[in-house]
Amino acid sequence: MSPKHIDISYRADNGQWHGGKAWFPEETFTSASGNIYQLGRYLNKGSNDTLFQCFLRSKVTQQPNLAVKFLHKIDNYRKSRFEFEELVLSDLKHPNILHCHDAGEITTTLNYVQVPFIITDLFKGNIQFQITSQGPLQPLDVKHYVLDLCNALQYIHDQGVVHRDIKPSNIFISWQNSAILGDFGIAKTATDFGETRYPRDDITIANEFVGPLLWLSPELSTFSQNKLHPVDHRSDLFQLGLVIWYLLTKEIPRGIIDESDDPSDGQFYHVVQKLLRQKPDKRLQTASAVKSMVEQINI
Repeated sequence: MSPKHIDISYRADNGQWHGGKAWFPEETFTSASGNIYQLGRYLNKGSNDTLFQCFLRSKVTQQPNLAVKFLHKIDNYRKSRFEFEELVLSDLKHPNILHCHDAGEITTTLNYVQVPFIITDLFKGNIQFQITSQGPLQPLDVKHYVLDLCNALQYIHDQGVVHRDIKPSNIFISWQNSAILGDFGIAKTATDFGETRYPRDDITIANEFVGPLLWLSPELSTFSQNKLHPVDHRSDLFQLGLVIWYLLTKEIPRGIIDESDDPSDGQFYHVVQKLLRQKPDKRLQTASAVKSMVEQINI
């Protein structure tokens, strides 16, 4: 097997971007806690991160059950976000939320650039891949996953955290078939409690578009142009409404949704309608309230 590598780009002190390949000749790396990990197979690459399987070197005979995410586009701005994600995922402990087990930095073979990484559980896939490959989910499966997501959202909102990036590719499926909410890279604190627990400034820059383009709440869209515009936990609930409809129909709602498109005989339609209202104070106000409605769906 040829040595593995990451294609990275980094901003130098002079502000110029440079790039190249960072190699793992022995396919191992060491975390800040001193654990040595063996790199497994390549999994995926996003706009800022590269994902591999990995496992503890001391347990190489076991089936890989961990994943490592490397930040491959590196500047102070992205590193700060990555560090915040590590902080939040290390602290949050909930069965429906991705957990960070370990973290650190590697010194690469490319001009000794430091590449941060986090270690998390490895899951069998995400909901986006499942829908792309198999089509819309059955209403009973949607109910199961949405209840898991409501539990996850209520938990993070109670901790004063707003996710801001709820979309199918950030919802993983565990080996026990539970929905796991991940990717807190653009999460923010939204209450005094949250700011005390996870102290930092909101890591966004002027005129930056914040959030997933196809899954934006109205307030996130406005926030991208005006960083003083308030965005609270109800933005996550709007995004949840978009996701629910997508899981049922494989269509992202744009404008008015049609009850006849709901394969649950309109039962989810009434939930989604209450989540997709343009004004936050007109929506369902908590994830627990959404959960109560979904629990009443008879499928």
